[in-house]
Amino acid sequence: MVARVVEENNVIDCLASRVSSGDLFLTKTRLHLANHEWGMALKSLEAALSKGNLSEAGEAILLYNDICQRLGLVPRIGFLRLESTNRGLARNISAMRYR
Repeated sequence: MVARVVEENNVIDCLASRVSSGDLFLTKTRLHLANHEWGMALKSLEAALSKGNLSEAGEAILLYNDICQRLGLVPRIGFLRLESTNRGLARNISAMRYR
């Protein structure tokens, strides 16, 4: 079972690196949340936001707030500096702060 999950994560990572949006990383974030893997969910969400061009950027913000709450982190408004572009959204993570 564990080997299967690791293999699935590797497949998602491989595919996500080849597409222009962070949507696959956002899907991976949802999978980690379903398995109560909060730290890994945050890492996947950061990858999704770094990649940008998310089709569900609003959900990414909600997931970020949820993950921060579960990990005891203080979500910062500056964490997500979203800029509208004609292809999607970009994000700057430099302002992320921990409690």
